[in-house]
Amino acid sequence: MESNSSLPMQPEESLPGEVVREILVRLKDDAATLFRCATACKAWRCLVGDPSFLRRCWPEDTRDSIAGFFTLEQRQGKRVGRPCFIPMARSAIRRHVLSALVRPPPSACKVLDYAEPVASRHGLLMVRLYADGSRVNPLHLAVCNLLTGECHVLPPLKRAGPVESFRRWNGYAVLSGADYNGNSMSFKVAVIDSKHNLRTFTSGEARWSAPTKCFDDASTHFYCAASCTAVVRHGTVHWLYHDWRTRGLCTLDMDAETGNVVTNGIRLDLFDDGTCQLCLTVVDGMLSLIRIKLEGSEIMIRKSVGITRSTEWVYTQKKHLPKKLTRRISDHYMLEEKYGMMIVHDSSGHVYVADFEDDTVELLDWPRLDAFRQHVVSFQMDRVVFFLSRLWSQVAR
Repeated sequence: MESNSSLPMQPEESLPGEVVREILVRLKDDAATLFRCATACKAWRCLVGDPSFLRRCWPEDTRDSIAGFFTLEQRQGKRVGRPCFIPMARSAIRRHVLSALVRPPPSACKVLDYAEPVASRHGLLMVRLYADGSRVNPLHLAVCNLLTGECHVLPPLKRAGPVESFRRWNGYAVLSGADYNGNSMSFKVAVIDSKHNLRTFTSGEARWSAPTKCFDDASTHFYCAASCTAVVRHGTVHWLYHDWRTRGLCTLDMDAETGNVVTNGIRLDLFDDGTCQLCLTVVDGMLSLIRIKLEGSEIMIRKSVGITRSTEWVYTQKKHLPKKLTRRISDHYMLEEKYGMMIVHDSSGHVYVADFEDDTVELLDWPRLDAFRQHVVSFQMDRVVFFLSRLWSQVAR
């Protein structure tokens, strides 16, 4: 009989636990290698999967989050691009196409490469799916959970009219369970069609909710004032709309738990000459309105903190553009949930993210510009949560 000494040693038997811990913590700058080590055996998986170990690797005040943008990258020989993740500097994951980050069901394997990103929240990305690359007849919406790698294809939506285009739908939101019921495994999506009907879908249900009219019969007087994505704050989803009747603004507010909607008018002197941009954001925990306008080498930022019916502009900031951007901006927009951050592209075809709070500008590895504004969704999730979710989902398979 062969002696035990001749058998290969199991990883957990080779070194004391504290020694293994000290070795593994030195892999903190190589998350991929650390992940492979964690899957080597149960003992190492439990060690690396301990949140206290990961907090030691990536302390809250220093660890890199996973932050960047989803947009479309052009493919040679294809009429349309495919969704891909463009990381910011120090992001914990690199540039990837969406199909490499999630595992779609067999029915969506091909159409995921024709998807358009429309909204994100807490590691969730909502996309429009199409049966082919024509982008004329949408097939479904889907929610991609990058924390677990899952892709949930939602039931089909009916159009509000026989000739209605899904491209004219003017409101999207995706919510994690933390926004409405505390269950991190659930999600909810909300969409507003071109007739201003609101529909919601909650994970675990078989169908969409019945449509809810957002405005009165004069709904043709309203149009979305910013991008179609929403800002979420304290369990409420907010969209910004123009009201042609009053030449003013209003917010359309949806309770994340119940789906009930109300509108709140905003009486505000806009001074809008058609060259400025308006967007909702959150400043110091309060829903706020931002107006930005480029004036030569400067950007004028007007801020209204804490929106009410009698909202007033609190103050105006004047920011000098960095030299690399001066007088060369071709397009720009503010990131709704990231106050002070804009992405801009210049006349030379370069795309930057500018943080006017920190006075920093970062060049991005941007794949295409012809869909610069329409298909850009900012994305962020916690690195530790991402690592743990992927680790335990790998074990479950």
